[in-house]
Amino acid sequence: MSEPPPDPKPPTLALVGRPNSGKSSMYNRLTGGDAHVGNFPGITVDILEDFVDVPGVGRTCVLDVPGLYTFEASVDASTDEGIARDFLLGLESSGERYVIAQVADSTQLGLALRLTRELVQRGTPLVLLASQADVLAREGGALDVEALSRAVGIPVVAV
Repeated sequence: MSEPPPDPKPPTLALVGRPNSGKSSMYNRLTGGDAHVGNFPGITVDILEDFVDVPGVGRTCVLDVPGLYTFEASVDASTDEGIARDFLLGLESSGERYVIAQVADSTQLGLALRLTRELVQRGTPLVLLASQADVLAREGGALDVEALSRAVGIPVVAV
């Protein structure tokens, strides 16, 4: 009897989204890290990396990528957005397994959907994390996660 093949390396999880959407807060929550969180440009200039043990998956690399408004625009490679775009292009071409978790502020969801559309059109393995769901509810708003998931064609999770 032959042995089963070894489990594949767990996919990398890259947190992307607009600046100040909650990426670094999500990163800190997942990794127990202490990435600086702030409401001004340039707070995450480098790509932060840590590892977490995911039950049933294994030790997974989690990345906090600088803010990105759009994938399609030409931007200076030295800017936060240029660093994020170039990193994602490299991830796509690496041959490694990965998943993009786009963090989108639920209170400003319309602003994030351009990037969502672009990533879906690229065939990017993607899940949308709708952050600030508690704030939206306090403001009297509601998020229909199932309807949004059907509309954008990817899994959506309210966080």
